[in-house]
Amino acid sequence: MRRGIVSGTGSTFALGVLIDVNTGLLRTDLAAPPKVLAGSFCSSRSTITVNATPLAAQTFTTTPPTGFSRSVNYTATAAGWTTTAASFSTSATTNPAAVQSRLTAFSGDITVSIGGFSTAGGATQRLVADTNYQGNVTVTLAVAS
Repeated sequence: MRRGIVSGTGSTFALGVLIDVNTGLLRTDLAAPPKVLAGSFCSSRSTITVNATPLAAQTFTTTPPTGFSRSVNYTATAAGWTTTAASFSTSATTNPAAVQSRLTAFSGDITVSIGGFSTAGGATQRLVADTNYQGNVTVTLAVAS
């Protein structure tokens, strides 16, 4: 089993400004180029798992006032290892599609992407003022038992 190396511009999904400065709400056009884990391989049956955490304000850590939120939900997807991409939604209570299995050995690239952004608490919530929102996306390859 070998995990891939992130190719291109590093491992950070840079989203820029999160809010629409005219409305104060989460931008509806948020997007980030996908990341490619190049050269991944496994010589046996395997599983791919994707896990993610919401984008959360790093400085404003207390309970936000009414009408505000300190986190943004999204869906993380890892595609290319299996026929069906592994996907994880940070707003879901369960994520059965987060683990996908492959019955044969494989070598190739895994494309990791994020999208479907939404403000935790609903679309009418404004994000608290914070210069640093962070979340994590983790992709794991493992030999299947």
